[in-house]
Amino acid sequence: MEIAAAAAAIAGVQPVQDTYQTGNISMYSTPRNISISGGTHTLVNGPSYTLHNVTTDRRWIIDLQNHTAPGAFHNSGERYDAPKCHPDTRVAVIKDIMDWVRDPNRVEQFLWIYGPAGSGKSSIAQTIAELCEAEGILASDYFFSRTAPGRNRETNLIATLACQLITTIPRICTYMEAAINHDPLIFSRSLSLQLDSLILDPLNQLVASSHGSPSQEKPYPFLVIIDGLDECGKPESQRYILSSIYSALQKSAAQLIFIIASRPEQVIRDTFNGDLNLYTRSLVLNHKYLPDNDIRLFLESNFLEIRQKHPLAKYLPSDWPSSSDMDYLVSKASGQFVYASTVAKFVKSPRDRPMDRLKIIRNASPPGNNVPFAELDELYKLILGSIEPSRLEKVLDIFGWVLAEADIENSWGWRLFGIPNIEYFLGYQPGDITLLLSDLHSIIKIEPASGLSLFHASLGDFFRDRSRSGSFFIDMGIYSDIELHREYTSRYDNYLRGSLSLWVDAYRKNTAQFAVLTALTLKVKHDSRSTVYFFQRKIPESRGYMVPTFPLTLRADFFARAGYYDLSGTDDCISRLVRIVAEPDKSGHRWIDTSEPYVKLAMVILEIFQTRPSDVESGTEVPIDQDGFETIGLELLSATFNRIPNELSLIEYLTDGRDRDFVYLEELGKNKLQVLIENYIQEYQRSQIVPQAMNTKVVTEAMDTKAVPEAVNTKVVPEAMNTKVVPKRRRWFWH
Repeated sequence: MEIAAAAAAIAGVQPVQDTYQTGNISMYSTPRNISISGGTHTLVNGPSYTLHNVTTDRRWIIDLQNHTAPGAFHNSGERYDAPKCHPDTRVAVIKDIMDWVRDPNRVEQFLWIYGPAGSGKSSIAQTIAELCEAEGILASDYFFSRTAPGRNRETNLIATLACQLITTIPRICTYMEAAINHDPLIFSRSLSLQLDSLILDPLNQLVASSHGSPSQEKPYPFLVIIDGLDECGKPESQRYILSSIYSALQKSAAQLIFIIASRPEQVIRDTFNGDLNLYTRSLVLNHKYLPDNDIRLFLESNFLEIRQKHPLAKYLPSDWPSSSDMDYLVSKASGQFVYASTVAKFVKSPRDRPMDRLKIIRNASPPGNNVPFAELDELYKLILGSIEPSRLEKVLDIFGWVLAEADIENSWGWRLFGIPNIEYFLGYQPGDITLLLSDLHSIIKIEPASGLSLFHASLGDFFRDRSRSGSFFIDMGIYSDIELHREYTSRYDNYLRGSLSLWVDAYRKNTAQFAVLTALTLKVKHDSRSTVYFFQRKIPESRGYMVPTFPLTLRADFFARAGYYDLSGTDDCISRLVRIVAEPDKSGHRWIDTSEPYVKLAMVILEIFQTRPSDVESGTEVPIDQDGFETIGLELLSATFNRIPNELSLIEYLTDGRDRDFVYLEELGKNKLQVLIENYIQEYQRSQIVPQAMNTKVVTEAMDTKAVPEAVNTKVVPEAMNTKVVPKRRRWFWH
């Protein structure tokens, strides 16, 4: 603090009765080694003074300065290149903030601005600080930085805020000086006491001393901005700062309001949602403010600058980058400015060709020695570095799940799992994911009902690239063969069984669904995957949901990545599914405990053989030849007949007299399906002959004599054939 500034500060103190003494003038009610000597002195009872040859004791100011972090000011030299909002961007969010600051009727004392890492919180805070400084309403500010010594701890926060008040509210100096002289150890006291002694109480005294003075009616600057609270020390320190400010404000009449900008870390969320809830307005930087539009504008402006100012500007096409390039970059940014800023800095480097660098960003060419996302990677590593080592493996497993689920959503357009399902599969206790990810809310979105998602699409690229992520690398290939991960085997079986149970309950009335699971319990020559293909090919309206999507896509997409109709890699999953539906559970119960599912299966297969090629949706054929499909169908039907011989309900279905057109009979040689059906009916008829014949004397005598051949040739069999079991006038439906 310069002497002239200190003098100006002193001049702002309200004078009392003037007393003249030899050699000096005592002007203040609480003089402290202040003397004015020599020259001419003009004293006016008002805000304007003329002082000459002023000398003062500056020890309190020096003491204050020694406990400040000058680099934390919004306009400090240390932050000469501080990020701020690009022109014409973030207009809506800045308006919302400034409306709150200017509103004289606001009821909250805190505005909490939060959002994911890289969403532009510091840029917004910087812009607000500059706007409010220009309007004369900024009292002080503090910009934390985890990597800047002196700006990453709470010990000098209050002193730094107080030091700025000397210039923004000069009339506060006398009261601040008195507080420091009264307690030389004030800077070692609690934050709450420091805030009260150095800022709030001096402001109250200032207001009291100005009461009734027309010249002092203009209010003092009242806004304090604290940015990057999450970058201050440990979580306990962040809670300590908030609780201290809240506690001090509760006991003071000082009219200060605070803007706090941070990531939504656990301790900060809990504090704002706790004691501070009634005094806080929250502003989340989400898609409400259309960040994609701002990011596109930011990128367009930077690429225009590259085309105009880069050393190779004259070689750049006027339409570069293409619209597809811009769409890609905006999509990858995921609404977070840090990605766009990193891309712009990398591409505009004067040491390389911008077009080549953009190709590296788009993975269209190898990076070589370039590190395009170095700044972004450091951000991710910094955040992930907060994970306790004992929890790291579990956390990376969760992120592995999220990456795979994102692939499913991109391919299919819908999400599969909520948090309870993820915890169930991973073998975690309910609530474990909440605990494991409690300090990672700046990079991952947690919604109990719909599940987990990444705030940054580029974070997935980071995890998958070992050269970028290092110890945080996630090898998705390890999941391509579930047997390589023994720990998951039992979990997968349990999950599959549980999912199957839920799936069966949900779709028990759906014939097609039941048919697929029932078919998988049959012992057939073809593999289970071909069986699933058969139903998908033949029942278009059921395609995509006729198999239990939870467990199948878990294997096909989470561990390998497959499409809607591409079940490659799911053999292991289906074999597990087969075991679950075919084998009894721990209680001895089987999934199929009656013949009804097999009857339904037979009916579905028989209906399939009536399907014409035109009935199948175009573009959905799977790579199995037509003969192969029919062979699978006949094999499934034969196995089904063998599983439920002599089933009356199926016989009645086969002989109900309806005409059915089997369009593939000619291709099948007509005998294949017909013989299969006739044999089933004849077996049933034979099973009915023996009981009836056992009640006649013919069979009894035949069993005791050599007349058995004759008995076979009697009218017993023909008469039995004409009983009510198969009515004479009914016709088989393949006619």
